Amino acid sequence: MATVDHAPPPPAVDVRDLVAGYGDTRVLDGVSLHVASGELLAVLGGNGAGKSTLLKVLLGLLPVEDGQVHVFGLDPRASSAEVRRRLAFVPEQAAVYPHLDAIENLDYLLGLAGHARDPARIAAALRAVGLAEAAWRRAAGTYSKGMRQKLLLALADLRGSDLVLLDEPSSGLDPGATAELADRLRRWRAAGKAVLMVSHDLAAVGALADRWLWLARGRVLREGRGALPGPRAWR
Repeated sequence: MATVDHAPPPPAVDVRDLVAGYGDTRVLDGVSLHVASGELLAVLGGNGAGKSTLLKVLLGLLPVEDGQVHVFGLDPRASSAEVRRRLAFVPEQAAVYPHLDAIENLDYLLGLAGHARDPARIAAALRAVGLAEAAWRRAAGTYSKGMRQKLLLALADLRGSDLVLLDEPSSGLDPGATAELADRLRRWRAAGKAVLMVSHDLAAVGALADRWLWLARGRVLREGRGALPGPRAWR
């Protein structure tokens, strides 16, 4: 009897020799990285290193000039609907509808994604990310950055996203909100979600990431696991 060869599933993110930029300006120049399910990768680097450009490529918003980019084995531009169904993006400036409250925001955004209305699940997700119940019916325009971020983290949970992209997630957060974010990331990792976060803040991500890499001038300068090197290593 013939055996069936079951190929392993593709990684959540697989980037090989990526070249991308804007017009004649090359921003990423031969970048390679991967993120497996249940893994958290921190992409570090200063301003202009190419972190935001990398996110745009993964979201299918920017074309690949050379190299290969796959999200769960799919081209993020050619298969944009399927890729976006499986991922969630939390930008540095968490954008929500300011005139809607937390529940209305989630109701509306989930509806756009084709999810049925489920008030009980929404309430459970808001509790899970630590958004105080007293704020659920307040207009989101009155929220702090940390509160808006919690709203989008709850959305990622509700959509069942397999991959979460985070842009400078700890920027502007107080210590309590940073600790809550760290707890949420650990829970996602334990649940098998893949997480890729970009940041310039070494201290904030060092204890969280399974692996890290440092971008400089569009190239991977260093990468590793565990404790981050001292400041001199990044020069």
